[in-house]
Amino acid sequence: MDEELQILALCMFITISRLEYALKASDFYCGNHRRVEPDWERFARTLEPVVDDEYRPNSVINSFKYILENPPKKQIIKGEKLDWIHAEPAAVNEVDKILKYVRRVRNNLFHGGKFFHGGFDDPERTK
Repeated sequence: MDEELQILALCMFITISRLEYALKASDFYCGNHRRVEPDWERFARTLEPVVDDEYRPNSVINSFKYILENPPKKQIIKGEKLDWIHAEPAAVNEVDKILKYVRRVRNNLFHGGKFFHGGFDDPERTK
């Protein structure tokens, strides 16, 4: 298995875990007495006014453009087999859509949907 991709995947998990903790610690959470989770949608709404191309570094603009033009697929069951579909999430704004796609990437990695015969499926895209 590609060691570089393993390290990148681990870094992504750690970064998203830290971000989710920071969101909850900053009062961006929702849930009830049984379950709490980060309130990504409310966070996206607060970012919308400040996420303007004028202030975005080129690397961020390129990343946003890439994920919007090449969104991660959603894994489904079709018939009795696993399959992938293009499924655009309902989103309150562009930032919310991007954050949903980032979480889909995380879920695809975490839940094993991006591994194929002991390695990463489409290693270049995964990177």
